[in-house]
Amino acid sequence: MGRVGAAALFLGLLGIHLACLPGGYSFEDGPELLACAATLGNSHEPGYPLHALAGRLAMCAPVGALSFRVNLVTAACGAGAAVALGGMTAALLRALGLAASAPWAGLFAAALWGLSDAVWWESLIGDKYAPWYLGVIAALAAALAAGMAEGERRIGAIGRAALLAGLAIALHPGGIFVLPLVAWGLLAGGRPRPGPRAWVLAGALLVLPVSVRVIYPPVRSQGGAAMDWGRPRRAELLQPYLTARRYHEAFAGTAPGVSPVRWGARALAGGRFVVEEFPWPLLLGLLPGVAALARGAPGLGAALAAVAGLDIALVLTTPEKVVRWYEPAYLVLVLVAAVGWAAAAARLRRLAVPALALLAVTTVGWQTARGWERNDLASFYAAPDLARNLLHLMPPNAIYLGRGDADLFPLWAARYALGWRPDVEAVGMGTVVDEAPADVAGLDRLGARLGIWPRGWDAL
Repeated sequence: MGRVGAAALFLGLLGIHLACLPGGYSFEDGPELLACAATLGNSHEPGYPLHALAGRLAMCAPVGALSFRVNLVTAACGAGAAVALGGMTAALLRALGLAASAPWAGLFAAALWGLSDAVWWESLIGDKYAPWYLGVIAALAAALAAGMAEGERRIGAIGRAALLAGLAIALHPGGIFVLPLVAWGLLAGGRPRPGPRAWVLAGALLVLPVSVRVIYPPVRSQGGAAMDWGRPRRAELLQPYLTARRYHEAFAGTAPGVSPVRWGARALAGGRFVVEEFPWPLLLGLLPGVAALARGAPGLGAALAAVAGLDIALVLTTPEKVVRWYEPAYLVLVLVAAVGWAAAAARLRRLAVPALALLAVTTVGWQTARGWERNDLASFYAAPDLARNLLHLMPPNAIYLGRGDADLFPLWAARYALGWRPDVEAVGMGTVVDEAPADVAGLDRLGARLGIWPRGWDAL
């Protein structure tokens, strides 16, 4: 996949996303993160500081409403992630001796994954997952390049892989899924082997972006951010914030835990999501893909299997966000399927490239047709309309006590990002599973207004 092809693919996917962007903002975590970007505040655990910084930077662009500017960033990240997966697929096929098939197989992988339901949806709503997907795939692609590089180029490739791996972890803790392939790129790749200085440099580049996740929350909390979830300004508050302990405790009664029965139900759900995300006939390349990797690059195949296995193992013991957390495993499935189709098509000799071209173009049309109706949010104004109607009904200097993403997050976006009704204070539970109010800064403002200092629903 050349630069021109990659640029055309990116613009095509971005155009699809822009056509489907919601009017204003959507529900889920997007409105909360929009408010955090506007205030450079602390979002819910485990915190998404890079999203806040990127969103705040996007707000400086002189185009559209503030919500559109932030949504534009996630739309571009979603399109970029798909293009990066296509490029990674093409690079792997060239390494396996299937260079003629590489561009079309890359398009197949990019369309199959990038136009899948969850990826498409997450690219529209201003949430943190589309940037995370881009970070994960960029890190995986850099690790693959490091494993295949030789000579002086290899040292630079190792540094890029480490830096992007750190960026993936900084964007979302699930970025740790990339580490098996990064390890393969460092240990089992070409020559020269990294020496002590290279290891130190790689470690520093890995830690550098991750440190933002640790430094940003207490700095912004000390700085008096208007959005300050949990106020993680001290070590005893920062540690549970970064590990999202309150969610694990809240879900303790429903989490899969160590129950094989629950693990099985979770695994079946993941299989069902595969069928929902991808037309199953297009995944028939999995078996020939596994065979091609086992024959041509067994170490790389094992590293990719470890990436997917680590992801699946964590999802089986994590109580929420199943389909989004499965995406790193799904992108490995798509990558292997693309390799399989290219290997199978190679047996057609002169017809190999036309066959893959037909498959790729069909996949673009198939995934677009499957997903458009479900993901077209261009006429979706429910979230900002809800916030506008609620605020319209409130008297001057009103206090709104809410609970959950459905009402509080749209109100926060309207209050902090759009500047609607600054006299209204909206506080309460962050989500329906929280046992205590989360927005500590809001509670303090409420306390100053009322002359009390609430620390729970009873006090409120």
